[in-house]
Amino acid sequence: MEVIQLFMTTVVIILAIAALALLNKKYDLGLNDMSYFLGSSDNNSRQLNKLLDKKENEIDNLKQRVQVLEKLATDPQEQLKRKIDDLK
Repeated sequence: MEVIQLFMTTVVIILAIAALALLNKKYDLGLNDMSYFLGSSDNNSRQLNKLLDKKENEIDNLKQRVQVLEKLATDPQEQLKRKIDDLK
């Protein structure tokens, strides 16, 4: 009786692992990234923070450039200058 229980428990565990693997593959749950369990998450979080800071700086620079371009596009003197340049 114990052998059957042990066998059934093993089968249930294997099926659960297989189901998790299929769900991970289908929904990209990120379960195969073991760095969290290995204790190297600090290094990963630092790298992510650096990447986020870089992207935020890039976004800020692009926002400033868009504001300058909006001013140029809506400035009456610049529009007049374009009309004069178009006449040439």
